[in-house]
Amino acid sequence: MESLWQFLPLALLIAAAIAALLVLFRFERRVRLAIEDRARRTIRRGSDASPVSNSSEGW
Repeated sequence: MESLWQFLPLALLIAAAIAALLVLFRFERRVRLAIEDRARRTIRRGSDASPVSNSSEGW
C-alpha cells in the first residue's frame, strides 16, 4: 500500500496538467470564435478594418 502513495503526487500533477490543457483549449476556441465573429460583422458593415487602405488615391 505504501508504494501506491508514492505515485499520488505524480498522478495529481498529471491530472492538473490535463485539466489546464482542457481549459486552455476551450479558452483558445472561444477567443478564436469571437475574433471570427467580429471580423464577419466588420466585413458585413463594409468598413475596412485593416491598416492598409484599399483606395487607389495617389496612383
